[in-house]
Amino acid sequence: MHLSIISTPHYDKEHVQCNEDGSTIITIPSRQQSSRITLDALSSSTWTSLSITGDLAELEKLLEKTQAKNYHFHMSSIDSLTWLSGRDVDSVTFDKTHIRNHGDWTTFTIRSLRYLLNNKLDTIDFLSNATSLETIELARMPKVLLLPNFSRLHSLRRVIIAKMKRLTDLSPIIHAPSLLELFVVESPHLEVHHFECIRNHPTIIRGNIFIGGQKKCQQAAEIVGMKRISR
Repeated sequence: MHLSIISTPHYDKEHVQCNEDGSTIITIPSRQQSSRITLDALSSSTWTSLSITGDLAELEKLLEKTQAKNYHFHMSSIDSLTWLSGRDVDSVTFDKTHIRNHGDWTTFTIRSLRYLLNNKLDTIDFLSNATSLETIELARMPKVLLLPNFSRLHSLRRVIIAKMKRLTDLSPIIHAPSLLELFVVESPHLEVHHFECIRNHPTIIRGNIFIGGQKKCQQAAEIVGMKRISR
């Protein structure tokens, strides 16, 4: 069951919409203090997934109350991720959302992370400690130059990289000990030689590469030693 909270200046009071599929949408005025309706909804164990669009007052207070397993954030920023400590979470998506304090990722249990469309972030080294991750998707972060150290991420099975325009060093991927799938897509800035550093990766068996023409993509995939599949 899915709960969606939308903060918007177009409403002057809280509105609740219950849908036939069991999902609920709560719309509240921007920056309004959360009402008892919102707090009670978040405290319910009914929700398996939560999406928040727009900036909310007392965001961390709200997140401490939820028991959801899947989160999608589309907002300008989140102060910290301390509310994740000690939780068992299936997936988190940060979409155009800047995290001011990433905290200690050794205390988080997150299986899938999608970090998308962040123009402020210039390092993702904190992911070197995200040992519970099984899937990482990184997309459209123009300031990021380097991948994290994957050597401690023994659970990591899938990596997706898309439109990371300044990222050309793929060598950390060779140290991912259990990686099975690699997708490097929408990346015309990369050339075939950029994949030499992960030639014949010992565990990658499938994935796909889109860096330009079909010939270049096939050559890069052959260097890695993987079967090309669609996502």
